[in-house]
Amino acid sequence: MTDEAATTDADHGRADAFRQDMAELQLADPAAAGERRTLQAGIGLMVVGVVLVALGWYGASGVSEVWKEIPYLISGGLGGLTVAVIGAALYLRASLARQQRLVLLRLLQEQRDQTDRLVEALGGGR
Repeated sequence: MTDEAATTDADHGRADAFRQDMAELQLADPAAAGERRTLQAGIGLMVVGVVLVALGWYGASGVSEVWKEIPYLISGGLGGLTVAVIGAALYLRASLARQQRLVLLRLLQEQRDQTDRLVEALGGGR
């Protein structure tokens, strides 16, 4: 067995151990919580924002006077951009929260394993 194959097997073993440990913790599924709704709201708002910008452009494209384009610019352009930015912020917030939760769980698991090994090495695990 090569070093590369051994490393891959070790990585798969760590991943399997992590999945098993997370199942033992019986954490609530993040997809079932409000986080999933936040993610969906973010995606929806981004789509609505792009549609508003497109409608604003379409409305302003048929007008020859600049002063008649201003309402389309404000409602479609700026309004749509604002909605899209809010949607992107919600999407980013939900994505980062999920990632950080998994990182923290992994760190806690590794710290627990290290503590167990230290207690065992010091002879406390009799």
